[in-house]
This record gives sequence, C-alpha cells and structure tokens, in this order.
Amino acid sequence: MKSCDFKPNLVIHSNSIAKLLKRRDVEKLLEINAARRAPEMVTTKKYQSKFKGYYRIRRGDQFCKPYFKLLRHHLERKTKPALKAILFALHKKTNEWHLSFSSKLLATLDDSEPIYDRNVATMLCVPHGALKANRWAEQVEERMDLLKCRLKNIVSSSTWGQHEAAFNKAFPEASHLNSLRKADLMIWASY
Repeated sequence: MKSCDFKPNLVIHSNSIAKLLKRRDVEKLLEINAARRAPEMVTTKKYQSKFKGYYRIRRGDQFCKPYFKLLRHHLERKTKPALKAILFALHKKTNEWHLSFSSKLLATLDDSEPIYDRNVATMLCVPHGALKANRWAEQVEERMDLLKCRLKNIVSSSTWGQHEAAFNKAFPEASHLNSLRKADLMIWASY
C-alpha cells in the first residue's frame, strides 16, 4: 500500500465550485441527507431515484431493495455501523461486494465518513482495482485508511482555507458539512 505521506498534485481545480453549482451536486446531497430527519423517505421511489442518480448506483432490485432497507434501518435507529459491517450485511443479502456503495451508505449516515469513489481514488492515488479474495477485508481497510489520510492531508494544507471559504460562500446551507466531505465534493467535481 502506498504511503499516506505522499502528496498528490493539485486535486481541487479552480472550476470545481462552478461545476458543483451547475450540476446542483451539493443541493442534491443535502436532499439525500434529509433522510436523517425523515427516514421513511428512503422507501419512496423519488428518494431512491435521486440517491441512485446522484451516486450512480446502477443495480437492480436484488441489490437496491436490501440496500435501501439497510439505510433506513440505520437512519431510524440513528446508528453508525462500521464500514465492514455494512459491507458484510450487504453481501449477506445480495451476494455482492461493493466498497463504493457501502461507503456511500455510511456517508449518508455520517458526513465525517469519506466516500470511496473510483474517480476521487484515482486523483488521490488510492488503489481502486479489484480486491484479492484472500485479503479482501484487509484491503478495504487499507484503502479507506489511505483515502482518509490523503483527504486529511488536503484539509490540513496551507491552501485548504481558501477552498473551504469558497465552498462556504457558494453553499452557505452546506457550511456545516465536515471539511473532509467538502474536500471530497470538490475533488469529485474536479475529475
């Protein structure tokens, strides 16, 4: 696994805020996260369509029904399981392993959790290929730890304050988001 000390080249582009505004990404994220206050909305087609469109989940009912049921379960109980617990719960119900989709479910429960997205992983030089069956759980943890570390490096950089101020000015309704989530959004828009 690559070192956390590695500093990727500039990953937040100057046009990331404009892209987020144009695509309404932050507005959509806040609408998705509104399920924290009203978990029953997770069962609606409107919510599921917005969630699947925003997070690019192109799976059938065999995957999506247990996925949204698990999301609602944790929203109603206001619980935040470990990422591995989500992965294994989804695998048990769907017979599929999805690090990215599991991280998106967890991030919907808690803004301080990063999303494992292939594009963001690429920009941060975090491995994103297939996981080896015999080291699957270990590699998931390594990748998420590296992703968190790289995001923390970005938000502790000397230029982060400028990026966060620009984000907060453009999206005052989202200024409460964790710095890691803001960085993740801006990096995602930069890809």
